[in-house]
Amino acid sequence: MTKAKTGLLSESLTLTDASTKGSSKSLSESLSLADTTTKQITKSFTESVSIADPTLSSIKTRIVSLSDSLALSDTYNKQPIMSLSDSVGLSDTIRIHTSAISLSDGLTISDITNKQIVINMADNLSMNSSTTTVSNLKPNQNLVETNQKSITIDPIKPELLVVTNNIALSNVTIPSTVTNPSINYTAVKHTSGSTTSVQITNSLTITKDTSGNTLPEVKMTIPAGTTITGTSWDASLILPTTQSSSTISLPASPNQVNTPQTIIKVGSDVSLSFNNPVRLAFVGQAGTRTGFFHSNPTVTEITAICTSDSTLGIPSGSNECKINVGSDLIVWTNHFTGFATWTSSTSTPGTAPSTSTSGAGGGATGAGASGTGASASSNGGGAGPYLKIQKISYDVCDKQIVRIQVATEVNSTNPMVIVRTSITGVVTAKLVADQPYAQENVNATIRKLVYEASINPKETSFEVLALESIGHNIFSVGKTVEVTGCSEDLDFTKVELTIQPAVIDLAVPKIFDIKFQVGNGTKQLALEPTTQFVNNQPLSVYAIVDTPTQITVSELRFMGIEDNQTGQYHDITMNVVPLQISNSTYLLSGTIPSELLQAPGMKYWIHVENNAGKKVDSDTATIGVKPSYPVLLGGIELDAKMARIEGTTGHPTAYLTNNSTGPVYGYVELIVNGTAVYTSPSQIFNTGQNMINLEWKTPTVGKISQYQLQARAVISGESIDTMPSYVNTFPGTVNLPISKLVTVNDISIGNNTIAKASTLYSSFVNDGTMRFQVTASDGTCIIGASDNCLVTKSTLGLAGNFKTVTIGDQIYRVRYSGSDDSLERFSITSVDSLSGNWKVEIDSTNGLIPTVHAMDDVPLKVKYRAVDTPFISENS
Repeated sequence: MTKAKTGLLSESLTLTDASTKGSSKSLSESLSLADTTTKQITKSFTESVSIADPTLSSIKTRIVSLSDSLALSDTYNKQPIMSLSDSVGLSDTIRIHTSAISLSDGLTISDITNKQIVINMADNLSMNSSTTTVSNLKPNQNLVETNQKSITIDPIKPELLVVTNNIALSNVTIPSTVTNPSINYTAVKHTSGSTTSVQITNSLTITKDTSGNTLPEVKMTIPAGTTITGTSWDASLILPTTQSSSTISLPASPNQVNTPQTIIKVGSDVSLSFNNPVRLAFVGQAGTRTGFFHSNPTVTEITAICTSDSTLGIPSGSNECKINVGSDLIVWTNHFTGFATWTSSTSTPGTAPSTSTSGAGGGATGAGASGTGASASSNGGGAGPYLKIQKISYDVCDKQIVRIQVATEVNSTNPMVIVRTSITGVVTAKLVADQPYAQENVNATIRKLVYEASINPKETSFEVLALESIGHNIFSVGKTVEVTGCSEDLDFTKVELTIQPAVIDLAVPKIFDIKFQVGNGTKQLALEPTTQFVNNQPLSVYAIVDTPTQITVSELRFMGIEDNQTGQYHDITMNVVPLQISNSTYLLSGTIPSELLQAPGMKYWIHVENNAGKKVDSDTATIGVKPSYPVLLGGIELDAKMARIEGTTGHPTAYLTNNSTGPVYGYVELIVNGTAVYTSPSQIFNTGQNMINLEWKTPTVGKISQYQLQARAVISGESIDTMPSYVNTFPGTVNLPISKLVTVNDISIGNNTIAKASTLYSSFVNDGTMRFQVTASDGTCIIGASDNCLVTKSTLGLAGNFKTVTIGDQIYRVRYSGSDDSLERFSITSVDSLSGNWKVEIDSTNGLIPTVHAMDDVPLKVKYRAVDTPFISENS
């Protein structure tokens, strides 16, 4: 039997002295326990129980010894519930927290000791901090407490359980690591036939991080008093969940290429409707196209434009609409299924679709920058608008600002400019208030606009993207900038003057799909990294060639990998076989005999000429050749920093010693937790020690993590590994509430400090009646209105826009916007640790009284810097 058993023990049970703590009592009639019988009973007593000692706590511990025999004929493996009902009136239930008790004939309790029995008495004393009661909570569920306002969903417990309508929940944050978030409203649902409804009493905002940059890309707001209704709905609301673009079908148009941006599922597997429109914000996606989908993967585009960004903005006759608000795309909808955003570009009929951006100058060659493309062509000469990024300047040391100059047509709307970074994420650049070309633009056909955006001083590179929409098309140009120092000015107008447009000669042969085969092995793509090598075997090479005129020369050319390509090479005439797919396509094949392959490796390529006199060479491929001498690897070492901020890219270094009598050919892998995350390009390893630079972008998981690193060298089919080493990662920024005294700690593992708190910063929207007051651990007021505070007004305009203050032997660099700024903000940095107790308040300027309600949603952000530690060196 596995059901809970309720038994009445009706013999005389007398507790005569309630003031005796931890006393031992005996039940001596017909009770028998054969083995170890010591039980711990925790009792919460009501006022109605006679207890002589007034100092007795409401929770007491008693040891009860049970003897004699109690015949229970069946076996019970679950929690028995017993009522004690004789001379002491204890009517509450007994819950045994360990279910491993076996009760059989004679009530034998074997090998079980010190079981805790909790007796809850009728005075309703709570044994835990929860104010919301629930039973049978599942392992993947997280109970929403009645007074809980904000929740960050745990990947292990992605389902929020609501058991009462009277909850204060208003904010839900979904990290990128959560894959299946939901809210279960089963306990509060209303049903009528097959229709299920749930009422959301107060406004609920849900933010979803889809990229791991910690900044939300999707924000959903359900207005207060909204009723959700669905047919055959289980009352579980799926929160925004990222889906693959392969699961949907975007609207197709002739000569148009769609590029998916964000695909989310939200609501339920059945269609849900709302009596109040719900707001969906796609952050940084203003101007993109959007639509909805359900069980049918076809996306229905939303074309209706909202009359306003409000619940009243949906036009008559529509169930949804869209509107651009700043840099965000906003969707108002009365139903939930799935939603998608995408951009579209125009391709020329008869050619392959292209997503390159000629407005980027074909790839900038200026210092530290290169061109990138994002959407349709924007060069002023095609279907798109004139849109170019002319200049970019940055200052990451003092001003921490990126300045961008964009050129666009006079009659066009102002482009949107965004800056993508690895640390901050996506930042929308703003038009500077004082436009330097305002007067010049009056009579010009091409306007010059200047934008600014903030940048983190630790960025090593960033991407600038300018976007402009015409109808359903998004046109864009981009530049990628490498940060090479404190500041730099890049002028792309000079670069573009030196770049000539590429001319495509259609008469030139085109070489595709080059493959190689070692002996009788499997054919593999030649221009991709390979683990194969040749060992006394022939090497066969294949390719497809398309040429409008007849092939006159087809050669497989090859040479030793150490030889200069401009020097001597060998060639073999390749076989040419016409393919049936067209009258201009041919299959080429050729084989290099094993005796012509020389260690440590070969490089080879295909040369083709046609009777139009056109010549072309393919890209060069390489393959390793096992040498005749023994391959002797003396060892491999790996150097890596022991700690780093998560989400950043590290560059461990491997050192391979080659003890062979000559060079060898191969590559080195970086292995993290047993999985190869980076493979170096294949190369020659000369005798002695060789250095190999590796690369690893650490995952973003939002907590301190440890990873096992190894380097593995693969040479001519042989491999050698380093011993495992361990690297710790940590969040670069931590948010702490300022509603109470803030304790800032360094990050440590065991007795080792791996990161120090280096910067404190915070901000809030000021209505003109509030200001910050920041107090250090020793009670010194650093920022505030009082004359005793070290910084009382804005530091803008000072050298470096900061003020240096000293407390004890520690120097702080303080930046403060001043209380007159609409976005009041401050930052405090130091080369030493900022750990300690900090008091951050938002005071009212009317009497400088702390404004508690304004502090509820304002965090203090703590930035961490890895402690400079020696590299770990692990060898094989």
